Amino acid sequence: AGVKLMGSFRNTFLSFAGGSCDAAKWKPYFSEYQADVWDAEGDGVLQFHADDGKEYSLVIVHWSGVGFLLQLACRNLTTNRSEWCKFSVSDRNRLDQFEERDDLHYPVGCFLSPTDAWPAVEDFLSQPTQPSSRIGWIDDAEVSWPE
Repeated sequence: AGVKLMGSFRNTFLSFAGGSCDAAKWKPYFSEYQADVWDAEGDGVLQFHADDGKEYSLVIVHWSGVGFLLQLACRNLTTNRSEWCKFSVSDRNRLDQFEERDDLHYPVGCFLSPTDAWPAVEDFLSQPTQPSSRIGWIDDAEVSWPE
């Protein structure tokens, strides 16, 4: 049997999964992907507050026609400092090409298809303190962000 994590989850999406962080309720948003449903919902965050004072967050950004960008971060709530921040990677050769919407710039190589994004979301919901090994990640500091 796996180790039971102590702590609490939080879902900031307005309507998805009935406000829960239950993987079974989240899966259809990826396996039966509908861009218009995501467009209506907007972006959001799944968070896990660990008993050791750390907050793990998975930001899910959806851009129609581009895909899903996942941003995984760990913040120490005691010191109010970021410990690490990573982005999903689909194509390392396209990390220097940026897509811009609403004054936000993200590397094209960070966007995943719904099928590729789901395993990382599922892993976060079961083991939020560890980046999913089922997708690639790049550290925030390794991205050449536009000025």
